[in-house]
Amino acid sequence: MNEQEFSDSEVFDLAVQNKEWGSRLDERNSTKELQDYKQSHHNLLDGYRANSNQLLKPFPNIIYDYIHNFSFNAYAFKYNKHHLIGINVGVWATLTDLFHRMLAHREVLPKIGNPNKETAGTSIDDYYGNIIELISNTPLEKIKLRFPRDHIRQLYAFHLSSIAMDFVFEHELAHILFGHVDYLHDCLGIDFTSEFQSSEVLNQNQFDLQTLEMNADTMGLANCAFRALNAVRDNSIANTHFHVFYSDNYQALSDLTFAVFNTIRVFGDGDYKDTRLGKSTHPDPRVRQVILLSFLEQIMQSQHILKIEHDKLHKLLIDMMVESEKAYQLITGKKHNTDVYSPEYFANHPLNSSLPINWKENMRNKLLNYTYVSLPT
Repeated sequence: MNEQEFSDSEVFDLAVQNKEWGSRLDERNSTKELQDYKQSHHNLLDGYRANSNQLLKPFPNIIYDYIHNFSFNAYAFKYNKHHLIGINVGVWATLTDLFHRMLAHREVLPKIGNPNKETAGTSIDDYYGNIIELISNTPLEKIKLRFPRDHIRQLYAFHLSSIAMDFVFEHELAHILFGHVDYLHDCLGIDFTSEFQSSEVLNQNQFDLQTLEMNADTMGLANCAFRALNAVRDNSIANTHFHVFYSDNYQALSDLTFAVFNTIRVFGDGDYKDTRLGKSTHPDPRVRQVILLSFLEQIMQSQHILKIEHDKLHKLLIDMMVESEKAYQLITGKKHNTDVYSPEYFANHPLNSSLPINWKENMRNKLLNYTYVSLPT
């Protein structure tokens, strides 16, 4: 049987097994929530295809699915003529567990629902390792989340999980549409982007990889932000269960901030740390957060029709960033690193200025022949 006779599911399974990442997650072993997310993301891909005449070149042949692997990772990569996006099922399980534990704690986001129905909760030492062990040893359909007792808070936990999964998907899609995957494959011999790369790859290319990751972050965040604002304008495009959370633009953007910032914490192993050579695909999580917050404010300022007040939005996003930090500490037991919250930390961090310069003077030009969409300046 030649490759043309394989279905997309079979091609995906062959590709991830070839990488030794696991296998495609069979729908029979999945959950309704996971399948709903996948259908929603396939609908987004269909929307991009329908508007492919606006792209710089034809929309690539993208296959998207879940990988039956419980580690916390996601990939954008090439396999023969196909572009693929694979998200480990461990990403869904970990993020869903995290947000449900947060909303089940009465001190987290007390303005949501009735927090008095919740318990004080307890933190989990080495949250990352413990949750991976939990979901690795439990069939997906039998994973028991710590559900918030208040109905609104329970809905909000699902809402945050949905936003986080959308951001992970959009981030990986950006790696393809911005030409990262094709460039890395053709020019550097790196055949996939991953949230965690081998030390050999990092030692040789870390600074460029971090620049591309921030580029993917900005596209992912922008797409999620505009989709949230569209849901405020037209509730019918949002999940019916979440209509209550799309009452105004400010709430939609603050919810996005909380979900994305906590997702970044988990992808950074939960720690704020200087990201030196060979240590991480991503910049220091604190730098990553502040760059994204600034980017979100900038794109909202450019949308005059939305009539968003800059000072009000800035205060709201800062407050939500603090709330996300507080929530993460309460659940994971991670000590608060006050140094990374000082203005000097960000101002003096070498990546603060180096990443934009590397983008403008180096990586943007290298991607011009590979990108499917217009690149930011």
